[in-house]
Amino acid sequence: MKPDAPEEYRGQFRPIRTNVPEIDVCELMPLHARCADKFSLIRSITHTFSDHGGGSKRLMTGRIPATPTETVKWDPKPGRRTGGPFQTIQTSVPGFRMSELMPRMAARIHKTAVIRSFSSLNTGHTGGSVFALMSGDRRDTGNLRTPSLGCLLGRELSQPGSQVPDHVSFWNATWPYSGGDKQLDFALFLGSRFEPINIASKLAPDGIQLPASLTDADHRAREALREQLATRFQANRSSDATVASHGGSFQRVRGIMDNASLFDVSREPQHVRDRYGHSLFGQQALVARRLVEAGVPFVRLTDGWWDSHGENFEIHASKVPTLDRVMSALPDDLEQRGLMDDTLVITFAEMGRTP
Repeated sequence: MKPDAPEEYRGQFRPIRTNVPEIDVCELMPLHARCADKFSLIRSITHTFSDHGGGSKRLMTGRIPATPTETVKWDPKPGRRTGGPFQTIQTSVPGFRMSELMPRMAARIHKTAVIRSFSSLNTGHTGGSVFALMSGDRRDTGNLRTPSLGCLLGRELSQPGSQVPDHVSFWNATWPYSGGDKQLDFALFLGSRFEPINIASKLAPDGIQLPASLTDADHRAREALREQLATRFQANRSSDATVASHGGSFQRVRGIMDNASLFDVSREPQHVRDRYGHSLFGQQALVARRLVEAGVPFVRLTDGWWDSHGENFEIHASKVPTLDRVMSALPDDLEQRGLMDDTLVITFAEMGRTP
């Protein structure tokens, strides 16, 4: 029990004393309360990013949908029937060789942890493992829908009073099964503040610039009117978390609009833009770096589309060099700006596939 916690976390039940000083349990457990001294109550196994002290913590993920063939990237098998046509090159780690298509990452692999033992029996674009990772939907929670990883981390790592988004998701290609954009992850009971800003096939979201017909003063006047009406509406609904979350989302609009320049890569020096390359994926990665530098706690980049049902090696020969460039430029840039110690960068694929 947490008697001092806010009501929405504490629930309707009262705490009762146990036979152990300063330990309370829920009133539904009176028998346990009488013999609490016979048990070891462990409430300290938690881990937060703040345990490491100092600075905001951030997570950036790079998702590669449709799963590129690993034998042309991290795990080449030269000379084998399943090895493919590409040669290997020596990396910065003695004895570890990679595909010749990734020379930039090969030179930086000593700063990277390559995990090749994690896989899945799922070989489709959908299914339990894919949706659990992307949307948070799990098969072991019954009818309870759970928030996605991005929404959860956006909540846990966000800073009080922050005016920048908590969760931004970039796609350089639309989700093919929906005929266009599709939101895969939802904040659900966490509240609308932690819903992702989805940006597909461009560098910035819509609606963060005022139309030419609306002045800044007019926009602020409209917001003041909305706030006045919302305050009156909420007067008798102060305990309604949905109403409060809705109002909070409007309050953050101004902050996001004031930070619209974060999505403008033209503010970066030309040599920095050249480092990432001029592909849409590369420029989205540069925007992602700008966002985490400004305090956005979770950013996801999705590089599609790798579904090579034919001409597999030709497609990889054209796409892997772009991936190599972006994956090497982003950590270098973060490190040079002093952000790497507080930023975790993970790249993963959608499913497991054998050669």
